[in-house]
Amino acid sequence: MGPDLYYALGGGLGHLTRARAVLATLGVRARVLAPARHAQAPESSPGLDLLPLPVELTDRPGDLGAWLAGLLWEQRPRRLWLDSFPCGLFGELCGLPLPPELEIHYLARLLRWDRYARRIQGEPPPLTRVHLLEPLNQDHADWLARRGAEPIALRLETPDLPPPTDAMARLAALPPPCWLVAHSGPAEEIRELLDYARDLAAAEGVSPALILIAPRALPYCAPDVVRLHANPARALYPQAARIITACGFNTMSETLAYRGIHRFLPMTRALDDQYSRAARRREAQEESPATE
Repeated sequence: MGPDLYYALGGGLGHLTRARAVLATLGVRARVLAPARHAQAPESSPGLDLLPLPVELTDRPGDLGAWLAGLLWEQRPRRLWLDSFPCGLFGELCGLPLPPELEIHYLARLLRWDRYARRIQGEPPPLTRVHLLEPLNQDHADWLARRGAEPIALRLETPDLPPPTDAMARLAALPPPCWLVAHSGPAEEIRELLDYARDLAAAEGVSPALILIAPRALPYCAPDVVRLHANPARALYPQAARIITACGFNTMSETLAYRGIHRFLPMTRALDDQYSRAARRREAQEESPATE
């Protein structure tokens, strides 16, 4: 049998960040199937053995599924790890002829299941095990139960990466308080988070240095914002007086230890349920408030 394969098809870098955490937590070695643009930029995914998905197939789910089935029969991995989507991002894993000895491990997180379920056309792949990364919405959990899948909770351990020393030095040289706005999404969402940070600062009566941690420069960056490139961004969290983010799974997991200074704003995603994740965090903080 060949090495495990980890299927990390998604819109951003979050799937690769989670792949690194899953493989490190479970002590698994696997080749990570990811869009070609990520495989061609290894600095965005240090420590991963990336296998590029043909970019021309990501708009053709049927062809993508056939390509993946061919790869599985050719390489005959012992296990296939499915990140977030039990039938693939587009439903491309439905009805595939799979090697009979293949174990399929599904890593489950919050989804807008009513939207994702529309992509399931045909017979879903058989799931050997479900690793529960966070509590699911009920319709998602019910679907898994009907498939005979018994979720097992998995708490991810975030692996250490070399700290971004240049960014840390620049941050340490700024006058406090320093507020970090960390986001890898589009420019309009970054602006929304920066406006949110300014509103929070005005409400608290403070004038912090606003530090933007983003992988790309904005077309226009306001003069009150200092942009730093830091991978991982979490290495800078201990130096921050406030951390402002969206509500993706990885971000909310990595900021749990900083919940006293963390402020968050959910963003609308096609499939990721950031609003439910944000509501659960607020409920947890109300029940057990953290000291700053």
